[in-house]
Amino acid sequence: MIRFSAVVVSIVITGGCSDDPIQVSPPSEPDQQNPPDLGEAIQKRIEGKTDEALSILRDLNDRHPESPEIITMLGRTLLDAEEYALAAFRLEQAFSLGGATNILSEAGQAHVLAEDDESAEKAYATYIKKHPDDTFANLKYARVLHRLGKESQALDAFLQASDKAETADAMAVAQLFLAKKMYPQAEHWFRSAEKKAPNQSPLPYLGLLKIRLNLNDENSAETLMLAMEKTHPGSLDKSEHAKATADLLKRRRGLDFFQRGYATDGKTASELAAALLAPLKVEPVVGGSKLPPRTPEIVENSPGSPFSIESNASQTSSLDNETTAATLSLADIFSSSPNNSEPAEKSFLDQAELAMLEKNFRSALLFTRRAIRENPQNAAAWHMASQAHFLLGEGDEAEMKSLEATRHAPEDLAYHMDYLRIARETLARQRYLEELEKAHERFPESIEILWQLARRYHIAENKPTTAAILYRKLLAMAPRDNPLRPEAERELRSLALNP
Repeated sequence: MIRFSAVVVSIVITGGCSDDPIQVSPPSEPDQQNPPDLGEAIQKRIEGKTDEALSILRDLNDRHPESPEIITMLGRTLLDAEEYALAAFRLEQAFSLGGATNILSEAGQAHVLAEDDESAEKAYATYIKKHPDDTFANLKYARVLHRLGKESQALDAFLQASDKAETADAMAVAQLFLAKKMYPQAEHWFRSAEKKAPNQSPLPYLGLLKIRLNLNDENSAETLMLAMEKTHPGSLDKSEHAKATADLLKRRRGLDFFQRGYATDGKTASELAAALLAPLKVEPVVGGSKLPPRTPEIVENSPGSPFSIESNASQTSSLDNETTAATLSLADIFSSSPNNSEPAEKSFLDQAELAMLEKNFRSALLFTRRAIRENPQNAAAWHMASQAHFLLGEGDEAEMKSLEATRHAPEDLAYHMDYLRIARETLARQRYLEELEKAHERFPESIEILWQLARRYHIAENKPTTAAILYRKLLAMAPRDNPLRPEAERELRSLALNP
């Protein structure tokens, strides 16, 4: 009887005596076949209803905790809500769950907005390994590296995105080249910064002034000082070279100050420059003057040339006070020298350089062709022609002429470095690697070429063993204070962690 009751109880529990099989529903699970519907959340984002979009996405995330699509959208919406640290976390989580690589670029930007540059560097570095040609990402990565003080890496990243560089970026690149004492490159980037924002800041001029002083080019330095006082009054006194520039003006223009009756004791560089720019009052005299001829000063006598030279003391004039700063340019600053009464006839190469300063690259090419016809072995003319072609966007021509410059000046490291920078953008991958190898053989002592070669094998060729050998070679060659040493050590550690 007890056994029978147990059977009855079993039948009742299992649903009676039906012959149909019992359908037992499994616990509810997310539908893995159909992607989640994000339409409503996207619509809320479009309407600017960020809080509502977040509520929907968090509910979807609870039901689909491993969906990269939901988590990616959640991260982007958190960016809208200005919750940057949490947005970066969600975007990196989406990538780890199989999301697209470009999510890391967004994560890097989120870290930047959260003021976490170290995390941003890691996100961008991973992304750029997969997308080395993304110029915008390279530019953002370069800015992060620059803020972190990783100068060599920052310079490399900036150069990968040179065509997208803004004014502040151009200034950063110029200062990095200046720190390496690579003056032609630094000068190019200071001028580029000024071109992007004409007369907005004295900083490009101050950078150029520092280069001229370092090169002991006092003529150009003096011209720059007077032009700076005209365009940015008082800026000379904010320079680290304020005392040196004041001393230079006193030494070179002492007679002018004497004729003006201007006492220079205790005067700053800006005050001295302003005194030279002020109109000179010429008093009538009886008989001839016993003073020696006055040193010609900068005057304005031609609407096409803000700076020109007057060699006759009786014809002195001042810079027109109504001339606006917009009429001045870096080309104008270098177009004349304040102490030459009779300008010498310019060579074709000089005229080409002036055209380059005025950003008239087609004219520069015309003059370089004439200089090359005069002397086909003129490496400087070939090099300047390559720079003009490069700035015109004519990469193949630039690469060919740059190569010709290296052929006529085989021992000039600077020409070879410029050639490699152009070749990186114009040559096929394998061909560029071959050129790097040749350059390393020709200049085995060049730490920078060795670094570029190691990076090429590491990043582009994905040959960590070869890269490690080159990094170790760099460490053996580089002086203790070389900025590439810590970078090579870091790359070696990363290779050890990821064999």
